[in-house]
Amino acid sequence: MNKIYKIEFNDYIYYGSTKQQYLSRRQARHNHNLRHNPNQLLYRKANEEGIEKLVCELVCECEEHERLEMEDGLIVACDRQSLNERRATLTEEEKIQRKKESNQRYEKTEKGKYMKSLRDKRYYDKKKSCPNV
Repeated sequence: MNKIYKIEFNDYIYYGSTKQQYLSRRQARHNHNLRHNPNQLLYRKANEEGIEKLVCELVCECEEHERLEMEDGLIVACDRQSLNERRATLTEEEKIQRKKESNQRYEKTEKGKYMKSLRDKRYYDKKKSCPNV
């Protein structure tokens, strides 16, 4: 059975879901990330507020095919300051836009620039060897 949960502190709220059998395992992972992954909005705000341990409250249990839609509905309907950086489900247009943004960020990195130069080199080498292609 899948679980929808929330994490609340001060005026902030975060909704999530998990397939794990015990919600305490997901909570333990959140608390690990709180210390070791301070870049995500949830953990950054918790650290700014002086929260040392996040507590997951069970909202409901649901079937797998309902999980993401239910989580997304809670995120959209939230009237408090949400700490969800993204929605649980994305439209095709949103997926395409996120992929474009990700590719643009990658192409600005050293590795991305290097890989692009390799692709260009292979393309031009192939063009020279097969001029009709």
